[in-house]
Amino acid sequence: MKTKNVSPEAYIAIGKDRQKVYGENTVYLENKKEFEFEFYNPTTFNVRANIYINGNPISNRGLVLRPGVRGWLDRYIDESRKFLFETYVVEGGSAEVRKAIANNGDIKIEFFKEKIAPPKPSYNYLSQCSTRGASSLFRADIEYDCSGGQASMDCLEDNFSSKSIDHAPEELSRGIVRSASCKMSKKIETGRVEKGGRSDQDFTLVDMDFEYFPFHTVEYKLMPLSQKPAEFGELKLKCKTCGTKIKSNWKVCPICGNPIENDCKCSHCGTKIEPAWKLCPICGESIEAIEGFNC
Repeated sequence: MKTKNVSPEAYIAIGKDRQKVYGENTVYLENKKEFEFEFYNPTTFNVRANIYINGNPISNRGLVLRPGVRGWLDRYIDESRKFLFETYVVEGGSAEVRKAIANNGDIKIEFFKEKIAPPKPSYNYLSQCSTRGASSLFRADIEYDCSGGQASMDCLEDNFSSKSIDHAPEELSRGIVRSASCKMSKKIETGRVEKGGRSDQDFTLVDMDFEYFPFHTVEYKLMPLSQKPAEFGELKLKCKTCGTKIKSNWKVCPICGNPIENDCKCSHCGTKIEPAWKLCPICGESIEAIEGFNC
């Protein structure tokens, strides 16, 4: 019987409500919106999570997730301030500007397995060697402890299961920024994770040792709502008189009876659309996303 491989999970949430992921790893948030991380450890061993925001680690300490534990983190580890997504506008026409904002909104979470030390030898003739080995292990523990104790989340609970989201490669994360920049004009709205209001979440310090290299990584890209693509059902034709949803091949509104203009327009920006067009040349929205669009 094959054993199913499981990995730790991490999600972006608001009020413990998990946010939708678009494409590989993109999450769109409103300006000035506070959020939290949802963690879940389905493995049979202790796991340490290291968090990177905007391309930088938030602390030299990490969070310890015990087996089966699910929890939410709403604050920075070294400061009781909540995570806040904040947007601003830049002149994004140059490659230099795009490079400067490339790390904005980047989220990376690395997971490390707990290091289990082997039993110490008890043979007398190996006492000198075993002493050196014990000293080496002891020094490693001291160095780890000097970097700070680990914040335990074993007191956090939840009552629903979830599906793991594998991380996206770093180059995909960068590609999303470039793609979004190309679609927009010279002015680009971008967003970074900053420090928000005060948090009352507390941690419990523990003394554990973990491996040096992560065995699993989860990545997200936080972006402003202004760059969110339109979804099916969001763009619909409406009667200009009463607002009833209509189809482009209708001649009369079935509610108010007023005639419907025959010329096709983008319902997002109002630009006239030719029958063969797939995208609006002004706002870039997909014409195929408009329900009943049959120009």
